[in-house]
Parts: sequence; C-alpha cells; structure tokens
Amino acid sequence: MNKAILISLLFLIPFILFANTGSVLLLFTIFHALAGNLIIGVIESLIITRILKIKAKLHVFIVLIFANYFSMFIGFSLSSYISEIFKVDIYNIITFLYTILFLSFIITIIAESGFYLYLFRKNKINFKKGVVAIFVANITTYLIMAILYILFSDLSLITEYKFVNSDYSKKLNKYELYFMPKGKKTFYKYNKGSIKEVNNINLQKKLKKEKDIMLNPPYINSEIKTFVKNYDNWNISLYGMFLNGISYSRKNERNIHYAGLETPYITFFLKFPVYIGNNLLLFELNNEIFILNLKKKEISLLLKGNIPIIGIK
Repeated sequence: MNKAILISLLFLIPFILFANTGSVLLLFTIFHALAGNLIIGVIESLIITRILKIKAKLHVFIVLIFANYFSMFIGFSLSSYISEIFKVDIYNIITFLYTILFLSFIITIIAESGFYLYLFRKNKINFKKGVVAIFVANITTYLIMAILYILFSDLSLITEYKFVNSDYSKKLNKYELYFMPKGKKTFYKYNKGSIKEVNNINLQKKLKKEKDIMLNPPYINSEIKTFVKNYDNWNISLYGMFLNGISYSRKNERNIHYAGLETPYITFFLKFPVYIGNNLLLFELNNEIFILNLKKKEISLLLKGNIPIIGIK
C-alpha cells in the first residue's frame, strides 16, 4: 500500500512544479481521467482488502478501477447539469463549490454501488463490514483528490478580493460607456448612474460592428485596453491557458497579483478588460460589469450587462 501511495505522489511532482504555468488544473483533470482513476482504484483495493482481511486478487483491482472510471464519467456529466440548476454566479460560487463537493461524493458511492455488491457476493463479504471498508477507502481517496483539486484550482478572485459597494462610477466621467443589457439586442449608454438606449442608428451600427470584432477570437481577452499612458506604471496582462484571468503588478516590482477563478466544475472569464486610470480596471463577468481597484484589491459592481465598449468623450 505504501508503495502505491509513493508512486502516486511521484506522478504529481510535475503538476506541483508547474502549478503557475498555464492551466495546471486542466492538465491534472486530463491525468485524472486517463490514469488517475487507475491509481485510485489500486489504492482503494488495497485499503478494502486490508480492512476486510481478504486476498488482494486481480479481479478486485479490475472491478474497483472500472468503478472509478464509471463514477467519474457520471460525476462530470451531472456536475454541469447541477451548475445550470444552481445558476452559479460570483455571489453563490462558494456555496456551490461546497455543495458540489458533497454531492460528488454521494454520486460516487451511488454510481459505484453495483460494483461493490458484485464484490460482496463474489468474495462472500459481510455486508456491514463491506460498507465500512468502502466508506473508509472512498473517504480517504476523495479527501486526497479534493485537496489536490483545491491546490490546482485558481480561487484568487474569491479569496484575495473584497466585493464592496464603493462608487467608482465618478471615475468614468471622461469616458463614454456603452453596453448591451442581458436579453437585449441594442446598445445602451451609461452616464452618471443613468441608463438610456442609444437612439442614433449609425452609432448603433458602429457599436454592433465593434461587438462582432470583440466576440471573434483572438480579440476576445487578447489584450488589456487603455486610454492611459503606460497604464499608470502598472503591468497588466491576462493569464491562464484560456486567458480567463487578470494578473498585474507595479513596474519594477516582483510581487504579481492574480484575479481569476478556475475549478474542475466551473470557470469564470474576466472579459473585455479596460484600464481606465486611477488604479481602476473595468471588466465583464457573467453578464455584469465590474470595476476592480488594483491598489485596494476591491471589486465593485457597476451595472448589469455585457459587451462593455468604452471611449473618450
């Protein structure tokens, strides 16, 4: 058993060493799907056979390895359905993650129950003792995998930033901000807290043309826009394999700050970022437009909508 755990840890070394390069979470998920379940199946087999004091026969390993692959397929299939029902956003993401972690464990036990019943009958195992062994084995491997997924996930957006009600809208006075409310097909203008639909047909056409450009890769999330010279001495860029997060630091400083959220169940994209000066960065997240104070590490909701297009008055 100790050898199996040691081998498993050796497989994780590359992921730990390159935890900050690209989406290590995606790489680890692929590893989990292809080879990780095999290792988990072996570890669970060793735990169960030791607790029940039965021989570690080949068929026990094969059955539990197949059980793990099957339960992972069921789990990931249902997780997307659960996230849709939950209507996950930045405000309930923590509750969702705790809920999905608990439900994933229950789904795993249910999905693998048929495999366990087969082992009980084939090896004439007492049902109560078998259930205890199964729970010990699953809790052990589930805790290990949960810790690893948390380690490789990017939770900086909810762990390092405060969501506040600060009014940063006054800093937009020198800008023209247009956006498209959710469910609408025309652009609206935001001006000092008021919202009005753009009645100028030519301007609507121009904004829609800009929207089409913004929604076509690689333009989407490919750069940090600004009208401020040298970004007020901030180094601001996008990071992650899918460029879904924002990283920034003061020029000539080594300390880099990250704002992103990537988990095995859901990933948030900080889209269309624009640096507007005064240490403020505007971006869209889940059909809402926020302003991030880089210096204070505060995030404030500006308005509900998407496709923010900003220009100088």
